[in-house]
Order: sequence, then structure tokens, then C-alpha cells
Amino acid sequence: MPDRNLEPDSARIAHAEQVHRDAAQRLLAIPGVSMVALGSKETGGQPTGELVIRVHVANKRPLEEIPPDEVIPAEIDGVGTDVIESDGIVLVAAPPGGIVRDDSTDDKTERPLKGGTRIQPALSSAKGERWEGTLGCLLWLKSNHDVGYALTNQHVIDGAGLVAATKGSTEVGQPTSISSSSCCNDIIGVYRAGERTGADDQAVVQLRAGTTWQAQILGIGLVSGTRSLSTADALARLPVRKRGARTRLTGGVVTDVNGVSGTAHNAILIQANDNPDRKPGELLFFDEHGDSGSAVVDDQNRVCGLVFARRRTRAEITARGGTPPALPPDGIERPLGVAWPIADVLARFAAGTPSLTLEVATATSIDEVHTVPGAARVAVPAELAPVVAAEPAAFLGAVAADGLRAPVGRPWFAADRPLSETLAEVRAALEESAAGRYLTQLWQRHRVEVTRLLRDDRRVAVTWHRGGGAALFQLLSRMVSRPELALPETVRGVPVQDCVDAFAVVLIDRASASLGADVRQAREVLPDLPGRTLAELVAALDAMPIGVGGHA
Repeated sequence: MPDRNLEPDSARIAHAEQVHRDAAQRLLAIPGVSMVALGSKETGGQPTGELVIRVHVANKRPLEEIPPDEVIPAEIDGVGTDVIESDGIVLVAAPPGGIVRDDSTDDKTERPLKGGTRIQPALSSAKGERWEGTLGCLLWLKSNHDVGYALTNQHVIDGAGLVAATKGSTEVGQPTSISSSSCCNDIIGVYRAGERTGADDQAVVQLRAGTTWQAQILGIGLVSGTRSLSTADALARLPVRKRGARTRLTGGVVTDVNGVSGTAHNAILIQANDNPDRKPGELLFFDEHGDSGSAVVDDQNRVCGLVFARRRTRAEITARGGTPPALPPDGIERPLGVAWPIADVLARFAAGTPSLTLEVATATSIDEVHTVPGAARVAVPAELAPVVAAEPAAFLGAVAADGLRAPVGRPWFAADRPLSETLAEVRAALEESAAGRYLTQLWQRHRVEVTRLLRDDRRVAVTWHRGGGAALFQLLSRMVSRPELALPETVRGVPVQDCVDAFAVVLIDRASASLGADVRQAREVLPDLPGRTLAELVAALDAMPIGVGGHA
């Protein structure tokens, strides 16, 4: 019998890999076998360091109950086997919910963009579900390191096939896909490439012009490169981490590599570390619903893999009519995370349509910020320049020969809270009065048309920007956290009231009859704006007579 040294040399590892390749399909043909991989043998739930072929089954059966042709041999060509109870996989985009203590995903806005954050495509299923997942890490074009791409899973983009995503046009946002107006929204780019089969599940979002991003992962730090995991890494139980939008930062060890199933090949399996804060009976997840797209990294912050699934829990197996496996000796259930090797992911983008030669973006300093080139910029009105100049570190625009220039269609300031929270606070304040409630109802009723006109109708867009609409909107959103700020008397020398009236006129002319009628009514409700703080605006709305414009 071959020597089973607990630290096999390269020749013995190569032999085990060859035996695994030769035997995988034969083992998968045995009823109940769901995956065949390489890793360490386990005894009493603990790794022994012996390199074996790990055969994952739904349930272990007593030898006397197994037909002779379904018995998994103790060894194959001198390589031992180990039978592991681990059944099937579950994709981990969201919805549905999972068994974790915190039943929500991270909704924090990150600008510049970083890995480990929540993203959401601007699509919903027939049931109205909005899928979301994780931006694992940032990639860049090999030929241009400023052109950034966000890495995630295809099933995050298309809801596991429930929605039709279109390459080059389906928008994706961070942290949500909400688009509040043409001057400030969560959209970071468009779905550019990706696919999902039994053997792959990857997608990239091409960041739109003007987007700032960093080669970092929240809670982990600067990305330093990539690493291809080896059989020796699985044998040594290599420590790895990931940062996902659902379970945030989790650590684990690589238990299996070269995992082969009915359609998959080369999968990586990861077991979560223990957690001192775990409650009795609580499961330990390396990844869960909402974490799809997370990047797996080693202790040197090199990206090793792309999370896309986890193995089924005992409860999920029971719900499917199966018999759940026994708990491990320590009584803690740890559904294994499943990932694709990063080298395979990048190779698929290069071979796909369109062909993209991408690399994992790296950094050596926390101050490295990339800006996707090609963004249009607009001059900041002189009346708002003092506000911008007072916070140079927060301003996301640039200083040009003709003064400050801000990005078109993007936030002007580094967000100190998610845009959705800012808008929710403004809405709550407005709804304290009848006039304010009418304005919020009008926006909800017509926001899609207004956004379309601002984006597609040149006359509306020009009037909006020349009249300082974008600037006033940016200042209003800033006034939520800066209550001392007030609207200016003029914008580019034109009284603010005249700017508002000019925009109302062009909107009525270009809008639908319904929107036009509501804009006329809204102009009656809107108080004078110049020089007022947000609190003063809310108070002025509250003082408007009930029933103004026919609305109470």
C-alpha cells in the first residue's frame, strides 16, 4: 500500500489529482453523491492532514444497507476516500431570506466604490421582487486602470433567471437601484458581461463615467493581487475571508478544491470559523442570501475566488423531503460556502461575448482613488461655490480654469448617509403639512416621467441645468445634515424664483397632460425659496392654507 505521508510531496499530490479526475464521474454516478473534491480526511469532525478524495453525499448509510455497486471504495488507486455529509447547493443572492441573526443586508452607500458592498440591478421579477447581492471586488481593464468594473454573480443580475437582463443597458446601483433624479441616484453602471451555467456564475458591471472607486474591500483592506488555490491549500485548511452585504465579514478555511458535480467543475468549498457571539443552536454561515458575488481572499488580501452559493442546511434538506445529516460532534451546523476560482472567472470574461481582458484591481495606498474617465461636468454656480469650497474633502467635482466643476448626473458631495435615508428624512418633514404631503404625492406619481424627461429631453435638461436645478437639488440634499445652510437668492445672477418658474414652464410644455396639470397646482403650493433653510421651508409649507390648489 502506498505511503500516506501526512505531508505529501508534489508527486503524491499530482497522483491524487489525477486519480480524482479519473474517478470523479464514476463516483458521481453513485446515487446520493453530489460532489467529488480533494481535501483532508476528517475524523470526529477534525481534519487529519491525510490527502483524500472527499465524496459529498446527502446521507451516510450503514455499509450493510448499501448495494455492492453503490459502495464508495475506501481508496482508489492508492488514494484514500472520505465520505462527507453535504447535500446540494443554494444560490445566495437575495431574496429569499436566510437563517441569520440580522435579516437585512448592508444598505450603506460607498463612494468611492469599494468591494464587499450591496448592489442591486434595476430589474424586478413578476412578483415585484428586487434581487440584490454583493459587489465582491473591483476589476480594471488590463489596458486602462481607470476603467473600472464591479464583480458579482450573474444570478444577482438576473434574479437566477427570473428577469431578463440586457448586456450594455441593464442598470445596476449601489446600494440600491433607486434613481431619484438625473442629478443624484444610486446607479453605478450597466451590466456588461456574464453568464450562468452549472459550471460558472459570474458577471461584471461596467462603471459609468465619473464614478470614483478604490481597489479595497470593506473590513479587509487593500487588494494586493490574486491567488490560485491548490490541493495543498485544501489539505492545509488555508484560512480565508470574505465581506458580503448580508453576513458582512466572515472567516473560514478551505476544505475542498477541484470540486466536481453533475455540471460544475473546479469548485472551492469553505467552512466557516466558529464565532464567540454565536447563540445556542444558531448556524455558522460563511455566506448567506445577499452575499452572492463576495470575493474570497487569503491573509495577504489576494483574491482567490468568487462566492456564488452554499451547501444546503439540514432544515432545507428536510423541507425538500430528504433526511438531514447528523450534526457534527460539536453540535454546530456549518453549511459550506461555495466559490469559483478567480482565475477561472477572469478567463471566462476573456473568452465570453463581449471579450473583456480584465484583472483584479490592486492598490498600495488607501488614498488611491480611480475616476472612470469621460464624465460630463457642469460649472458650479458662483452663489454655491462658498458652500462647496468650505468642504473641499467632501466635494466630488474638480477645480478647472473657470472655477469649480461638478459631475452631471452624480452626487456633488461624498455621502455621509445613504441617499435613500436623506430623501426619506426630507419626505417625512414635508408630510407634516398638507401642502408638503401634496408635493410628495406628486413626486411619487410622476417621478418616472420627470426622470425620463431630465435624461432624454434636451430642452428640459438644458433648462434644468442652466437654471441651477441640479445645484439646488444638491444643496437641498446637503441641508438635511447641515441645517444652517440656506438656499441662495440667485443662481448665476438670476433670482431663484425665476429659475423655478422657467423650469415649470418648460416642464408643462414637454410633459404629459397629467404631469403638466399637477405642476401648475404645485407652483401654487410652493412657497418662496430664496434665503430659506430647510426648517424654514418646512414651516412655510405648514403655513400654507389647507386645501390650496384643490388639495388638502
